[in-house]
Amino acid sequence: MNIEQINTSRILISLCDKELREYDLTYETMDLKNEKARKVIMQLLSTAEDRTGIPLCSGRVMIEAMKYDHGCILLVTLIRGRKGKTYRIAGRSSVYAFFFGDSETMLCCMEQLSLCGEGGKTSSLYLSPSGGYILICNAVARCAFVRIAGEYADAVRKGRVYCAALREKCRCLVRGNAVKVCCGQ
Repeated sequence: MNIEQINTSRILISLCDKELREYDLTYETMDLKNEKARKVIMQLLSTAEDRTGIPLCSGRVMIEAMKYDHGCILLVTLIRGRKGKTYRIAGRSSVYAFFFGDSETMLCCMEQLSLCGEGGKTSSLYLSPSGGYILICNAVARCAFVRIAGEYADAVRKGRVYCAALREKCRCLVRGNAVKVCCGQ
C-alpha cells in the first residue's frame, strides 16, 4: 500500500491486486453500502491519518475509487468549511420536474394540462436563470400529465432529491395549483 499526500486536504492511497486480495476486496465490491468494504476503508483512512496527520476519520471526506491495471487508487479529499445541505426524503411518492427553456412553451403546456383536467393542487412553478420548471408530485403525475408535459418540456427529470435542490436554488412563482393559477381557473 502506498499513501501519498497531495496537499493539506488530499491524499492518494494505492492498493495493488495482492493487497486487495488480502483485504478480500475488489474494485466492484468497494462500496460504502458493503459493511466489510466500509470497515476496510475506515482502516485505510486511519492508517493514512496516522501517516499524514490529516484528520480523515473525524472529518467529512469524499472518496473516489479508480481502477487501474494492477489494483485500485483511492483519492481521499477532506471537506472543510460549511457543512453541506442534507436532504431527508420521507415517503415513496415521486416528483417530476419538467424544464421549459421559454415561457411561451411552458404556458402552452399548462393550458393543455388545464384542458384535460390534469395538474391539480400539487403542481408548482419555479423560475431559474435558464428557464422555468413545473414540479408535480406523484399524486397527480398520471400518464396523461407525463405524456402532455413531456411533449412540451425541453427536459424531464424524476426524483425527490433533484426537485428538492431545484426548490432551494430556484425562485418559486406559484406554489400549489400552478396549472389552475396560470390558466386563470
